[in-house]
Amino acid sequence: MFKSAITLLFIFLLSNPLLAGVHRWVDEQGNVHFSDTPPRNQSSEEVKIQAAPTASGSHYKDRLERQKEYLQGSLEKREERRLAKEEEKLAKEKNQKRCANAKLELELNHRRLVRANPDGSRHYLDDNERESYFADLREKVKANCE
Repeated sequence: MFKSAITLLFIFLLSNPLLAGVHRWVDEQGNVHFSDTPPRNQSSEEVKIQAAPTASGSHYKDRLERQKEYLQGSLEKREERRLAKEEEKLAKEKNQKRCANAKLELELNHRRLVRANPDGSRHYLDDNERESYFADLREKVKANCE
């Protein structure tokens, strides 16, 4: 019983300032004051404070819809950028492999080259054919490694 009486008294004391109104008055110097307690030796008027409008109605729904559209657009753009980066990375890796293969082919074929004929016999490249082949390999390296 005693605890509940103290609890009720405590709630009453805490809620009393919340119920107090806001008072407005002007002092002798012309300064405007606002307080929850009226001044002792001056007249004041009680100001009614209106609650802020709640977020409801069509304006709220329109705003919420615009936010959803913006977020959806942001997510789509983010996904597009991620996919573009991924494609760029794959293309770069593919190009690096081509470059490495072209360099390796150029390095390994520095000696006299032999090609197999359709009948299985060997055909040794002469100097002109060999130079043409190496020029093609160098072009491959240049195209894939830059």
